[in-house]
Amino acid sequence: MKKVFPFILLITVMALSCKKDDGNGGGNGAPYPTDNLTLEAKTNSFMLVPYAPGSQSSITSQILAKEFENKYGDLFTHLNMVAGVGHPFYSFTADSILKHFGNPPSFLLNGQVYTDFEVMQEAIELAELKKPVISVVHKVTENDTSWIVDAKIEFYKDTSSNRFTIETYMVLEVPGIVNGEIDLRFPIVTDVINQDDKRSFWTRDIPSLDSSEIVARVNDTYIHNNVVYKNFNKKNPFGTNLAD
Repeated sequence: MKKVFPFILLITVMALSCKKDDGNGGGNGAPYPTDNLTLEAKTNSFMLVPYAPGSQSSITSQILAKEFENKYGDLFTHLNMVAGVGHPFYSFTADSILKHFGNPPSFLLNGQVYTDFEVMQEAIELAELKKPVISVVHKVTENDTSWIVDAKIEFYKDTSSNRFTIETYMVLEVPGIVNGEIDLRFPIVTDVINQDDKRSFWTRDIPSLDSSEIVARVNDTYIHNNVVYKNFNKKNPFGTNLAD
């Protein structure tokens, strides 16, 4: 399954101003594709994950992402970035983004490397309290030959930075199974993940952070989710600079 997510990314610097949609739609009164979309003034947290689908070490970040998404809902998002050339999930887009950040050895939360789990939670909760600079939503339209992405953005305070780029990423959601000659199973992790000749699966329930819910159930097939597949701007993996 393929899904698409919009993101605002920070990469470079310049003066930029933006005004709100005046509600008149497109030229000559024609409606914009994004007219019915609502922008929310909130600050989300984003975790960028160097993901190795064939390595046991990746299970930590995947469980953490499930727990955080359960607790914080749409205030938290993660992307799995596969940079291992030769793997079916390899993405030049993901590889380029990881190289930009110096090929981090672990996941990045809001652009910072963390090793303390409790500090990560504090960072997410502090981010919620910050006034957002910008919001983005998008609408994707598919026809016979292409996907068309229309984005809608709004700034909530003046900024003199051109470090903002906007991009929509297509991500994969694929079960960890054997598909013909392609083996997409996640490796065995003692007391967490096992596999048979057809699939990889959870060997125990994974509880939410407050233990009130289950975020992964025993015997459920392992799913590779939010795996970056490609972006829509062929010239820049970070998308289009808002100053352009």
